Amino acid sequence: MEPSTRRKPSDLIAAIIIGCVFLAAIIQRSHIFGLPASSLEKDVRSDSKISDDWTVEGTVSDQMAIYLSYPEDQSSYDYSFYLNRPGLSFGYFFRSSGSVNKTDDLIGEITVDGYTERAYFSMNLSKVARAEISDGSKVETIEINSDKPFTLILPVSEEETVTFYDADGNIVETGIN
Repeated sequence: MEPSTRRKPSDLIAAIIIGCVFLAAIIQRSHIFGLPASSLEKDVRSDSKISDDWTVEGTVSDQMAIYLSYPEDQSSYDYSFYLNRPGLSFGYFFRSSGSVNKTDDLIGEITVDGYTERAYFSMNLSKVARAEISDGSKVETIEINSDKPFTLILPVSEEETVTFYDADGNIVETGIN
């Protein structure tokens, strides 16, 4: 008799499982469905080549994430911006970044068509102490540590305005990126 060339069902099942694990590993490493929020700081450090001695801090919402990276002397900074796209998305996708060698007094503002939130970031040289969101009839106040850089993501509609104030009550301007 000739030996059987048929494979056992268990061999086929094992091959399918190995193939699925291999495919899942490729998908996870390529981030085609997005990065989980827990991996964003690591991604900021690796993609922007941020040194371990720099501070990286940020804010993450359901729609977007904004991160600031800066050295201890705060002489420069990088920002990194991510979006959580609608549809088949299980995380955040890198959208933009920037480096500034000399810090300025502006508050960076990022808006994206189709999203109901805005991202704000600043090294806070203007000593911003609060943000006020007004819809014309009521005002919501968010306190900000005037001695530290900050990132914020605020849900803002067309009818609402956001105004930033320094510790003395002066308005601090934003700049759209």
